[in-house]
Amino acid sequence: MWLNWFNHYKNRSWRVYRYWYFSLGLGLGLTLAYHNNWAVDTALPRESQLKAVYLYRFAMFVNWPETTFKETQSPLTICVLGQHPFGKALSLAIAKEKINSHSIEVYYLNHWTPEAGCHILFLSPSESEQREEILASLKGQPILTVSDMKNFVTQGGMIEFYTRGNKVRFLVNPDLIKAAGLQVSANLLAVGDVVNQ
Repeated sequence: MWLNWFNHYKNRSWRVYRYWYFSLGLGLGLTLAYHNNWAVDTALPRESQLKAVYLYRFAMFVNWPETTFKETQSPLTICVLGQHPFGKALSLAIAKEKINSHSIEVYYLNHWTPEAGCHILFLSPSESEQREEILASLKGQPILTVSDMKNFVTQGGMIEFYTRGNKVRFLVNPDLIKAAGLQVSANLLAVGDVVNQ
């Protein structure tokens, strides 16, 4: 009985640690966003600013196959498809940042094209009518799909933003991420709400 209690406490403590580890990274990113090389647009809702930092931070907790990079120092590309809520926040957040040896680039797309070379693809709600078609075309490809569309992770997406208690949170489907050939850190899964297929 004592051993069961200890294991429960140990697992709970480790989950709390991972939560604060990820949250600290997110908070640090947001703090630097305010005080570093970019000025936050005060007209941009804080929710949108947080989503922009989350989107960048996700790349720190996911590993892509080396074959997805043309060269060892090729950039990691975040694509935003459709009418997005980020303003300049995302572009400014990733300025001068690197993940391992990869700089980060952001492409804003009006239409989906596989030639964009995306590592992360954010689908805006404006693309809801094309969601099923786009996700079907990406099945099995090493592209992390993210959106704040409702039911995104239950309909083929990998990460879905939502708000609870005025806080930005996310659902994550590790099965789909793994099926795409990506490796996701346990720290990310500990912070997100896991949805299994």
